[in-house]
Amino acid sequence: MNTKHIGSSLDDLLAEDGSLEEVTARAMKRAIARQIDAIMKVHDLTKTALAQKMKTSRSALDRLLDPDDTSLTLTTLAAASVALRRSVVLSFLSAEVGTGSTVVPAEFDATEQVDDPAVSWRANSLCQA
Repeated sequence: MNTKHIGSSLDDLLAEDGSLEEVTARAMKRAIARQIDAIMKVHDLTKTALAQKMKTSRSALDRLLDPDDTSLTLTTLAAASVALRRSVVLSFLSAEVGTGSTVVPAEFDATEQVDDPAVSWRANSLCQA
């Protein structure tokens, strides 16, 4: 079976129609929300309790946990980081649009990383299966 790609990448298509940034932001936010939710479950932490630890409202926490709400601020992310006693590691990795190498967060497995002092993202191709 021939595994060569034919035609443009998904990144090319998304860049062409102007939605690459939006799709990438949603992927990042989805990963952040999943990570926080996984950590909450491992520690039996309710939304109310986490909101109190973050010194914010339950509705603000709901926005943080909403994978489709990409209006996350660094202040909110920092508050969650402190409340969950986790570090956030962000990196700008080399990526070229059209090469299938857009940087998006990898899936998070709370059972593997919840005891780590840092919650980190790995580079993953938007186009890889």
